Amino acid sequence: MINHRSRMDAAGNTLYREPLWQYQNPGYSQKVGADSDGHSITSSKTGL
Repeated sequence: MINHRSRMDAAGNTLYREPLWQYQNPGYSQKVGADSDGHSITSSKTGL
């Protein structure tokens, strides 16, 4: 089951992922590391 929302750039790289629980925390934004390809993942409620 997909439990996060992913944004991808034109090349299909994940820009950031948003775990569903973060929707309960307005304004939440934090660097959470990198995906398997080494791309930075930023979790954020903004920028939708």
